[in-house]
Amino acid sequence: MATLSRGQTFGATETITNTKLHNLVDLGSVTGIVNADIDASANLADTKLADITTGNKVRGTALANLSSIPSGAGVIPFVNIPTSILGLSLVSIPNSALVPLTLASLVDGISFRNLASTPVDQQFRYNAMVQSLASGGVPIYNGSNNFVGGLLTRPVVFQFGMHDSSVALTNGGVCLSTTAEPAPTTQARYLLWAVLANSGNFRTLQTTKFKKISGVTTVTMYARCWRLSSTAQTGTFRATIGGQVGSTTFTSATHTWINFNVDVSSLTNETVYDVTFDMASDDTGGNAQLFCDSIVGFTN
Repeated sequence: MATLSRGQTFGATETITNTKLHNLVDLGSVTGIVNADIDASANLADTKLADITTGNKVRGTALANLSSIPSGAGVIPFVNIPTSILGLSLVSIPNSALVPLTLASLVDGISFRNLASTPVDQQFRYNAMVQSLASGGVPIYNGSNNFVGGLLTRPVVFQFGMHDSSVALTNGGVCLSTTAEPAPTTQARYLLWAVLANSGNFRTLQTTKFKKISGVTTVTMYARCWRLSSTAQTGTFRATIGGQVGSTTFTSATHTWINFNVDVSSLTNETVYDVTFDMASDDTGGNAQLFCDSIVGFTN
């Protein structure tokens, strides 16, 4: 039990005053308090308690309301987390106990395995597969066991060539003859497209077809054109593909390659369209003449 000590000791013949009586109580003390001295309903406030830092003084049965743990309380060290909970091994938690992971930062590629079992309706999207390829690249089978990044080629989709009119015909060329064995040195002729004075009105040189395929957005046109040397006129070469138009002008009196683009991105894939090549002169004079001997088109 606790020990009660008096606050003042009186002599046998001492005169008692009110102050001495007060000191007897006020200066007294209680020591040696034990568990039996505290009533079960004492309900001590937590402010009267010191921090509990000694091991084994707080047991799991004393814990409650764990959801109220403040964020600044720290985290449980990994080495102190058991490898099994309620008999379930953390390394073999059943699927039914898991929720889908939707944050990309929670799953790294190194954790994937057995991709061959991915269901058909959940396979990787095409754009996800080629994101790491070089600009303009596509997956190309390497011929043995894998797909590798490759670059799209630039196939020729149009190519028309007349006789090279910059080369003298003394030794050959396009021959016009009524005999089975023509003479190239005397019967050779130039063969080219020509547009006479038309005051800005386009004249058709050639027509063809173009099939729009996926991935093709641009057709780059090249043409070798020139004007009559005796007139200072401006010529325009134009290409129309499925209603999409591209053109450029030229003023050279010598054979000159010109080029421009036709945007075909709005055309429908797997559809065949009409293609027309035209030229026009801005001169109305009798000597307004334009010429072309080669037309080539490349896709992007």
